[in-house]
Amino acid sequence: MGAGLTTILYLSRRLTDATAGKIATTASGLVDTVNEIIWSMNQQYDTLEDLVSFIRRQTGQILENNGIDYQLDIPEHIPDIRLRGELRRNVYLITKESLNNALKHSGATFIHLHIEIDNRLNIIIR
Repeated sequence: MGAGLTTILYLSRRLTDATAGKIATTASGLVDTVNEIIWSMNQQYDTLEDLVSFIRRQTGQILENNGIDYQLDIPEHIPDIRLRGELRRNVYLITKESLNNALKHSGATFIHLHIEIDNRLNIIIR
């Protein structure tokens, strides 16, 4: 499924009309969703550090693709804590939705994502 969507994405980028743009956007979104699902189900990525790394990568990609300047503050030391795939996915999806809401509704030209880890995980988006 992922390979097929990727093929559609690359083929549609060669077209120039508005329909091709919609196809490319849809295919790109589906590829991202499939990758997120695979990541959340893969037990190889079941640590808090893996979650924070994934959030860092995805946040950078989302904001760069939308031409938004940003700053990421992420702790140097992340405790070795195991997380279930469902929890990792939910935390990521909440973060992604918050970023998308900021992009759609705030008119922001700069976004600051700050992660704190003490007795709990705090993700602050300004």
